[in-house]
Amino acid sequence: MQARFPNGSEAVERVAFQVVKDSPTKKPGEPAPIIKTLTAADVANDFKKLTSATTPTAAFYQTSLDQAVKNGKPTVLLFSTPAFCQTRLCGPAYEIVTAIYARVGDAANFVHVEVFSGLPNPAGNNFALAPAMHVFGLTTEPWVFVIDRAGKIAYRVEGVFTAEEVTRELQAVLK
Repeated sequence: MQARFPNGSEAVERVAFQVVKDSPTKKPGEPAPIIKTLTAADVANDFKKLTSATTPTAAFYQTSLDQAVKNGKPTVLLFSTPAFCQTRLCGPAYEIVTAIYARVGDAANFVHVEVFSGLPNPAGNNFALAPAMHVFGLTTEPWVFVIDRAGKIAYRVEGVFTAEEVTRELQAVLK
């Protein structure tokens, strides 16, 4: 990766990744798994039990995924853990999806799933993955899925992504 900083300096960093022949991760064209995810109502609006984000986006915790995939609206589903991220991409991923929500609003569902269960202290749960991570076949983070009105996965991306690419895919299913 190459980055240019505001002061004009540049840095190059090598990134390694593993390519597998087949992935257990849910793919575009497949139905999105139907699974209940925690909402603000489930935890009496105690956002520390829902997300490690410093500034939670309340809209991400209003609708459970099982409701979202059945309500006729497209869904943007984010798996990330801003405070406990292993890749340093989760915080930016959360911010990008928050910016998309600010532009799209309630035209789509937005659901965030924290990667680890047991918030606010996932270490007490030995950093066990959240049930939705298992159901989607995920072992890394962050991930974004765009789910169409019929509940099928239209798009997925892992790791680095831009607001423009996710917005483009979301716009395609909003039509």
